[in-house]
Amino acid sequence: YDELLQASGRVFSTYLQKVAAFQVRESRLNRPVRVLVTSRITLIDKAEIPVKSTVIRLEDFDLKRQLKWIATWNEYNAPYFAAKGLNPLILPTHQKITVLAQQPLLLLMLALYDSEGNMLAGQEAIDQTLLYDSLLRRFIERERSKGAQGLDFGALEQDERKREIDKDMKRLGVAAIGMYNRRSLHIAKDDLQQDINYFETSRSSDNDAGPKLNQAELLLGSFFFVHESRSRVQGGSIDREPDAASFEFLHNTFGEFLTADFILSVVLKQTEEIRVYQTTPSLSEVLASTLREGKLHDAWYASLMFTPLYTRPVILTMLHEWGRHRLATLGRGMDDFADDLDQIIYSQYRRLIQGLGYPSLVAGGAAHPFPARGVIDNVAIFTLNLALVRTAIIGSFPFDNRNLSPSENGGSAWDRMTHLWRSALGFGGLEGLSRIVQSARNDDVVTMSLRRGTVPETSGRLELTFETAMALGDDLLAVLTGWALQDVVPSSSPDLSRLLDLDSTVNSGLAVEMSRRKTIRQ
Repeated sequence: YDELLQASGRVFSTYLQKVAAFQVRESRLNRPVRVLVTSRITLIDKAEIPVKSTVIRLEDFDLKRQLKWIATWNEYNAPYFAAKGLNPLILPTHQKITVLAQQPLLLLMLALYDSEGNMLAGQEAIDQTLLYDSLLRRFIERERSKGAQGLDFGALEQDERKREIDKDMKRLGVAAIGMYNRRSLHIAKDDLQQDINYFETSRSSDNDAGPKLNQAELLLGSFFFVHESRSRVQGGSIDREPDAASFEFLHNTFGEFLTADFILSVVLKQTEEIRVYQTTPSLSEVLASTLREGKLHDAWYASLMFTPLYTRPVILTMLHEWGRHRLATLGRGMDDFADDLDQIIYSQYRRLIQGLGYPSLVAGGAAHPFPARGVIDNVAIFTLNLALVRTAIIGSFPFDNRNLSPSENGGSAWDRMTHLWRSALGFGGLEGLSRIVQSARNDDVVTMSLRRGTVPETSGRLELTFETAMALGDDLLAVLTGWALQDVVPSSSPDLSRLLDLDSTVNSGLAVEMSRRKTIRQ
């Protein structure tokens, strides 16, 4: 069912009712038939499920099934292990690996990863991003080594092969960012074709035999961790070709890692250019005009203005993990990187908040293949994502209001941006943000940082308003709602010490009342 929806781009809500009607008709003709319809939970809710249907949910692999699968794998691959001098697969007890092993497909990928040099067993501290990068690169290399073109690939020098693999990683990233920008877990073949053209990541094909593959098919058609759905629609008219197709990653985390990798690559490239301009005296004017006029790559804007990053928290987690690995590999210090990134971010805020002109892509004046949104939405999502990218990669973002001029009525730059975020995204929409970050004021500096540990679900609008205010560094609203929660839900209200520590509470009349109540409770 989910493949039908994704490939056609339509919602067939009565599909299961038609299946049931077909069964009734066949039964009356003395031809009883059973029908098995598969779907993911996230898409089956769009269907009207007939009464008395049997619904079965497939659970994740538990430890017993994992061990049975591994035993079977080791038994059938024993000759290979003996020939290569390898040990049988033993699943490490590392928490991040055990979570992956709960999915049968990912367990297979872990086994394949370990099948070359027992790499899994030799990396006890491996994290998710290192694992995904290694897996994806190895699968790309295996695909590139097949057939006649594989001979040419194998003849390349190691550095050249790495560059080709890097290009394929970027192409896969284009597919992932396309899904992310469309707020979807799949991408239509036609949309992917447009995205490849937009990001200029086409790959030449030397295949002269059979029909020529388009760029979307050439990119994703050969990877087994990418699933292709096809749908043939008879009657009516749809916007796609009669044999429409869409692609999705077999597990969400593939797309989330590739999205994080794509965004990180764009950020690293842009900050590296700023570093070169900054350290080369003859390019000082180029640096000034680049920042002043926002002359950044289109990919910079296209990666950050369509979808709020807090709606995909795994991507932020992967940016945090993967960013440290990439910076270490490139030999770039965290302080220098933060310096370069801050120059870009403040220059972007200065243009957008102080009315110095919107970049063409943000203002809706430049062509792109992604769903169009209003200028206010674009600006809100883009400015929020800038703060989130900085916070995710580095761990915190100390925003200094003194770097930007206040408004005519005295409002600080940070407050003006947070009001924009709230107006465009709404308090309900910002609930996800409050579960990921928190912001603390200290005079003119507001520091956004990643939240640690599990954040409980908010149970009411007042609690949501308090948590959102804490995420945005709105101390006054946090104090007022936190104080109100003391009377409304005293059992789960914010600790008074937490409220007393807020910058807006210090030396205020409310602080005196809070101190009194705290003393009474003690």
